[in-house]
Order: sequence, then C-alpha cells, then structure tokens
Amino acid sequence: MQEILSIAYGSLLIQTLYSPVYFALNGFNDRNRELFRMTAIACIPTILISGIIPAIGPHPQLAPFQQALIDVRNRSSRLISVRGMQGIVTFPSFHTTMSLLFICAHRPPCRSFLPVLVLNLIMLIAIPFWGHHYFVDMIAGAAVALASYFVVKNWLNPGGAPTSGEFRASTAAAKLNESAK
Repeated sequence: MQEILSIAYGSLLIQTLYSPVYFALNGFNDRNRELFRMTAIACIPTILISGIIPAIGPHPQLAPFQQALIDVRNRSSRLISVRGMQGIVTFPSFHTTMSLLFICAHRPPCRSFLPVLVLNLIMLIAIPFWGHHYFVDMIAGAAVALASYFVVKNWLNPGGAPTSGEFRASTAAAKLNESAK
C-alpha cells in the first residue's frame, strides 16, 4: 500500500506533462487552456500564502527536507541551499490543488477521466502521509482549486465559449443540416 501511495503522490510531474499532450492529441484544446489558466491562477495565492505562512508538517522528524525551514525559523541559518532543497511543505497544499484541477480538466467526455480520477483520489489519500500535510492544508488547497476553477469559468470565459465536446456536437449537427439540404 505504501508503494501505491508513493507512486500516486509522485505522479504530479507526470500528470503535468501528460495532460497537455493528451488534450492536444485528442482535440481538447479548450481543456489545455483551462488547465493552464487554472494552474497559473492557483499558483498566485499558493505562493503568496506559503511565503507568508510557511508550514511545517505534522511529522518534521520524518521529513528531513523540512530542516532547512526549521533552521531559518530558529535563525540558526539564514540560507537555504537551492541544490540541497527537496521541497518545503506549504499551506495550502498544492498537491491537493493540482489533484482536483486534473480531475476537473479530464472530466467527461475525456476518456482519461476514470484513470485520472482514481489516481488523484489515491493521491489525496497519500498527501497527509507522503506530503506531511495537515488536513487543514488540504482544505486550503481544495479552496484554492475551487477559486481558480470559478475564476476561469466565470471571468476568463465570460462569453461561454463552447467546450470541445459541445463544439464537436454543434459541428456534427451543422454538417447534418447541410447534407439534409
């Protein structure tokens, strides 16, 4: 079970590379645009909040990468080596944010929805253990995902441009009408 959780938690980079390629090859250009916009918008509050309120996870002794942050907080060190950094656990959880955004972007009619859903649900289970996050970090990450989705859907797509599925259906209907004439 630990190995499955580890693989799911570590799949963030793979999903980040896979999703745009999948969308491009399958004609879901609107999903690429949507995922890029949601991710860019989600990065803004995540970076700002984590910079102001850097979080130490519930098990710092199990996460040696947090020692750099602990040293800076205790003023025993003023430098964080970029070469030696393995990650700093933050509030809000960006793994939570991205897992929800991947699920959203791969929603039907994408055939990838079910595998992406399962993988990201497992990732959500893994986050407290492998990411050393508190549950409140995950709640905040989910709030960031929801807010970025809302902004993209309601403010960056005000004309309600059709989704790729709607576009294909309307194009097929138009072709049918032309052939019937």
